[in-house]
Amino acid sequence: RGKGGLGGGWCLLEVKPSDPQSDMGKLAAEASSALGRAGWSCLSAQREPIAFGLTKLSIHCTSTLSNATLPAEDLPEHLLEACDDIGSVDIVSLGQTSVV
Repeated sequence: RGKGGLGGGWCLLEVKPSDPQSDMGKLAAEASSALGRAGWSCLSAQREPIAFGLTKLSIHCTSTLSNATLPAEDLPEHLLEACDDIGSVDIVSLGQTSVV
């Protein structure tokens, strides 16, 4: 059995728009771009209903230790600063992958 090392991380973010009329497609593209600048790859951005016609984005992203410029814990603040149409960002779950 070989020694395992950290291969990188993954994060699931819940992104809510600042305005119910926000273009969620544009918001997803802006968030994906902002994550890319921080060294994270957006694997998926899915619209999910909240209530009363409001929606949120669930964004699943990954990173390797060599390309991440921000730890996952700092991604909500980064997205709020980078994207005007984002009202709130919460980390739903995060973790690290290991290499065997």
